[in-house]
Amino acid sequence: MTTRPFDFNEIIALLNKTKSVSIDLEPREKRDGRWSLHDGRYKVHTSTMAFDVLYLSRDVTNENVDEAHRFFHPGHTHVVYAPSLDNRGRRYYRERFGSPEDHFWSSRDYIQSFIRDELNAYIDKVKTLDPRYYIDPQVTTPAGTKGKIPNPLLSALRAPRFEKNTSEGLSILLGEPGQGKTFMSQFLVYHLAQSGSFVPIYINSSQWESMPRDHLGSLLKTIAHSFRFFEAPIGWIDGQEDLFLRTTLRADLFRIIFDGFDEYVLRNEGRTSVSDVLDELSDLAASTGARILITSRSSFWDSNVNERSFVTGTGAAVYRIVPFDSQHARNYYQRRFGTKHPNVNRAVNVYSLLAKRDPKFVGRGFVLKLVGDLIGEPGSPEPQQLEGAAMHSLMQAFCDREVLRQGLPLNGSDQLTALETFAAEVAMGAEPSSESLAVCVGETAPQLSAAALEDCVKRMRPHPLLSRAASSDSWEWSQEQIGHVFLAEWVRRQASRGARGQAALQQFLANQRLRSSQMTDLASMLVDLATETSQGSEAGDEVAQAIREILKAARSGKSAAGSRDGRALATTIAMKAVDKHKPAGSTHKERTSLLVNLLDGPPVEGVAFSGTIARMDFHDTMFLDCRFDRVMWANVRLDASTVFKRCHFTGGLTEHTTGLGLCLFDDCTSDDEARAMLRIASTREGGTQYTREDLRTDFGTVVGKFITGSGFLQTLHKRNLPRGTIRESRYGREVIEQVVSRILEQHHISGASEGGYHVRDDAKEAVLFFAANGVFSGPLKEAFEDLAQRLRLK
Repeated sequence: MTTRPFDFNEIIALLNKTKSVSIDLEPREKRDGRWSLHDGRYKVHTSTMAFDVLYLSRDVTNENVDEAHRFFHPGHTHVVYAPSLDNRGRRYYRERFGSPEDHFWSSRDYIQSFIRDELNAYIDKVKTLDPRYYIDPQVTTPAGTKGKIPNPLLSALRAPRFEKNTSEGLSILLGEPGQGKTFMSQFLVYHLAQSGSFVPIYINSSQWESMPRDHLGSLLKTIAHSFRFFEAPIGWIDGQEDLFLRTTLRADLFRIIFDGFDEYVLRNEGRTSVSDVLDELSDLAASTGARILITSRSSFWDSNVNERSFVTGTGAAVYRIVPFDSQHARNYYQRRFGTKHPNVNRAVNVYSLLAKRDPKFVGRGFVLKLVGDLIGEPGSPEPQQLEGAAMHSLMQAFCDREVLRQGLPLNGSDQLTALETFAAEVAMGAEPSSESLAVCVGETAPQLSAAALEDCVKRMRPHPLLSRAASSDSWEWSQEQIGHVFLAEWVRRQASRGARGQAALQQFLANQRLRSSQMTDLASMLVDLATETSQGSEAGDEVAQAIREILKAARSGKSAAGSRDGRALATTIAMKAVDKHKPAGSTHKERTSLLVNLLDGPPVEGVAFSGTIARMDFHDTMFLDCRFDRVMWANVRLDASTVFKRCHFTGGLTEHTTGLGLCLFDDCTSDDEARAMLRIASTREGGTQYTREDLRTDFGTVVGKFITGSGFLQTLHKRNLPRGTIRESRYGREVIEQVVSRILEQHHISGASEGGYHVRDDAKEAVLFFAANGVFSGPLKEAFEDLAQRLRLK
């Protein structure tokens, strides 16, 4: 199906939001489907200045151009044309109007002219993301082949927007932490910005810290926030994100690179589902023809998405980063050192030696760079000195070299211990300052005098694993993944130290300040390191021991928050181990068996689940004294043999999950959102009868979508109405139809083909009363009672 023609009125509606111009939607003169002439006014303070806008559509003929030219006045008339006229080689209109540069634009360029200063500032910022020594990794393409040069993602993003209603413009790049997703994203952003053909909108997790939680829940607000993050805000788009993005994407102005789809879902803590976000991205691509790239951890994607079904239903393309091998490593080192430099062979030899133990882990991009950093400095070790676990060998080699290079009073092992402690202290909220680092060094080497300690920290300033910022007393890791390595090693070390380790873990859990995505990265790295340093069952044994020690610390600590976070960390580690050792292709039962064993069950006792529980079979499973905090139950099987005893549920969503409503809940507690989810599951699966109270909850869920966190009414896109728990309700469809027919009005939203809803004038008072008091009145009560009677509910 072809996407509907781009209506110039959509551009007018967007530009009128700038407050700097006012253009009439109704043309003064027109030839339907060919051209239209609109009156416009510049608005500056209390003054206005008139101008005309003559729009030439994609179907304009030479005869139509002659006809429209009668209304053209040089210096007064802006001529705007559909870009497809250029694409089809139909250039007569250029000859006719003389192509005046200051008053002659494609519709894309016309929009851009109103935000040129902001976009130029934005492009200058993202150009600084140029990744040094970047080399394209191999990726598996949708066709099943491996591609590298030219970069298939860059080729996809550079291609024109789709003219048909399809999500084929949506691409997904998968890889594990440190494998190069962010590095490639920055490469793509930089090259798109350099080309000048498109403006890349770059979104990543570092941008979300400054966003209010309710704004983060909006995908379009999250995308638009990129301009503010890069200090190039377009002030007038606040509240107009949907109109702005859909119009500019249809005008082929932007390309979107969304790095961290999985982190975005986790950051929303169960308030939005994987399917909801993918549905919105797919809709955005289909309705605008836009080119959009998102990245995700492979394990998260494989656990939460039925890839075959998703690709079949949307036409989206999935790419996977392949671990580097020795040949690709050689290409990287040749670029870094020079083709004939002796360091190339030395680096390749070191890389190949390290890769023997765990080629998938060592094949990640951050390890490739570490080897280059090691070999690139004088005094680097010979390959035979690096036997053993890759990460420990690399870190040890760096630290051993610093003893000689900087004259440090700490041997390599003591440096590693100090840096592990520093990673833990920063995770617990300490400033990454020289003072904090000195404390960690002092704990490791108490024999150092105060003067020697100060001198040691000064000598560490050019340390290859972390460095001090030139403009402030702040230290940061040379690569983000290095910080995850040291923190994971610190946790592993404490888990093996008995009583002393227990005390340290208790303190860590009580004070840690990790975000959900950082907690996930810590868990993933711990599992990866245990797998790399152990073989066979030993890896599982070490992970199980770490989980036991963390749970022990969580249960023994005096901090309620530490107890909750510790139980969540232990469970996250277990889930990551399941994803690693029982990936796609493993049965639900196999995954469940490993999870239960790692959590020292059965029964599964005293742990806290958050994020996603995916592809599990909990038949004949008991959960005792567990917490389920905003869990997304994705493709999980349960039934009447599943028992939850003294468990607590907060929020949550279900997706392709069966049997939750049939489970036995013994002395459990839950908040309102969780009760609604469980009640919906129960009525859907016949566990309980659907009642008036269930209908009241469903009405409140649908109507509540139109109420902001501040208690005001808002417009909602049609596509968002059936999302969330209501789609799982037994009578969800009927509730939505009743609310639409009795409470809402539909209206067109510029840039959105399906339109939206707002509360009818005669129902606004009742909806606001419900927002304040939780009670149905007026038209809302009448609509509720009417449907309750039709459904014969008691």
